Amino acid sequence: MLGTEQAILEDSWIKSLFYRAFGNVHIGERIRAANVHKALRSHDLSGCAVLDAGCGTGVLSFDLARRFPEAKIVSIDLDSKLIQRTKIVIAKRKIRNVNFDFKDILHFDKTEQFNLIMCIDVLEHIQNDVKAVRNLSNSMKKGGILILHVPQKFQRHPVRNMEWRGYHVREGYTVPEIVKLLERENLQISWIWNTFGVYGAIANEMDSLLWKIKPIWLLSLPFLLLFAWLDIFFKYSRGNGLLIKAKKPQIALQEKQDVGQS
Repeated sequence: MLGTEQAILEDSWIKSLFYRAFGNVHIGERIRAANVHKALRSHDLSGCAVLDAGCGTGVLSFDLARRFPEAKIVSIDLDSKLIQRTKIVIAKRKIRNVNFDFKDILHFDKTEQFNLIMCIDVLEHIQNDVKAVRNLSNSMKKGGILILHVPQKFQRHPVRNMEWRGYHVREGYTVPEIVKLLERENLQISWIWNTFGVYGAIANEMDSLLWKIKPIWLLSLPFLLLFAWLDIFFKYSRGNGLLIKAKKPQIALQEKQDVGQS
């Protein structure tokens, strides 16, 4: 179950028991994780090298490590406290196939090492997103897959306005902007999916609104989880987020040109 590792880090036995029973119930993370699962549905990552770029609490890294024990996962983030917490989980759970490290995407360039790179809700925090995507592209093996999730510009908020200033360097991206950003690094887009449509937006915003009022939040949780689940199965013409699946060509564009000339 997503996020059960959090139980190890809780001092309160009640919170620990809650995480063991229900896992991570943060609605936004649930929706993002479910979308990543959807993007990877046809992929077997056994034996693959995976990078979780901007891993945060490590919830997706641990999830993939559990689902694909033969995968080798490298997870990086700039929050040293979060990295230390994930290492506590690794030590206590004796997890062997994921390694967390304090690294900056802007200074990360492991040439053609990864079969899969995940970058989930990270680019909106990085001023030089062009360099970030270039480093990610350079780190992918030819034929490798990039799973990217970003907030979309001009969001609609049915419950409450989710202020992005102070947290992000930009509100998000339009579809043409994210396409241009990826294609300039010769990444081929397989598909783009609108996320956080009306059901997801309502669930995410209600979760944020009620979180501090724990009794009401607990009572509303089953309905929030239901709305989050529904969000995954509806295809929206517009949403507050974008899920992108892109591929690094087996043959670079320059190599293709050379082949055509020979």
